[in-house]
Amino acid sequence: MLKHYETLLLTFYLLFSVTGSFAQTLEDDRLALKAISEKMGSWAWDNSYPDRPWQFPGVPGDNPCGWNGITCENGRVTELILATVYLSGVIPPEIGNLTALKSLVLVSGGPDLSEISLGQVYGPIPNEIGNLINLERLELSRNSFSGSIPASIGNLVKLKYLDIGQTFPSVYENPLSDPLPNELGNLVNLEYLNLEKHNLNGNIPTVLGNLTKLKHLDLSDNNFSGSFHPLLGI
Repeated sequence: MLKHYETLLLTFYLLFSVTGSFAQTLEDDRLALKAISEKMGSWAWDNSYPDRPWQFPGVPGDNPCGWNGITCENGRVTELILATVYLSGVIPPEIGNLTALKSLVLVSGGPDLSEISLGQVYGPIPNEIGNLINLERLELSRNSFSGSIPASIGNLVKLKYLDIGQTFPSVYENPLSDPLPNELGNLVNLEYLNLEKHNLNGNIPTVLGNLTKLKHLDLSDNNFSGSFHPLLGI
């Protein structure tokens, strides 16, 4: 009996040790931000723009909490808001390491929206976005994403605000396509959903009827077929 108890204790200790080894730190956050600056910095980090968010990506041990657009709580990055800078590039998978984020805003066009042609975020929305399970606000509007909305977005069950609307014509003219993932129905706390001006298609998933807290829904200028769920009131 004692041997069995000791075995259970050892198993618990090993599990705890493995779990602890994967705990994210502020340094992990800084490395993720560094990857973002390298992949999305052709406009935002150019010296000719005084509103660029970070003059330097930092060195090991640097504290990113004072960088423009970044808010920290309890030693982790909880907000990354870049809405008045010139973003251009692909969102790297390292975005998924910012696991304490509550707000993620990557909006292209700079402070003057007439300059949308200067740069946009393009390419696929990475699956790793689903790692950000503490997100309450995800705003990726005025960009040029291609491919599908990843099913992993359904992991973001705390999300209240989701905006991937294009708003402006895509610089790269290669919008999101394919049907909506059924996993969108997991976002039961969602109050705002904008997916306008893409090439999304197929039937409207009936699971969108789960989104009973929705106050704003915009799926216009897509290629959907079928009917909306009656609970959406449309």
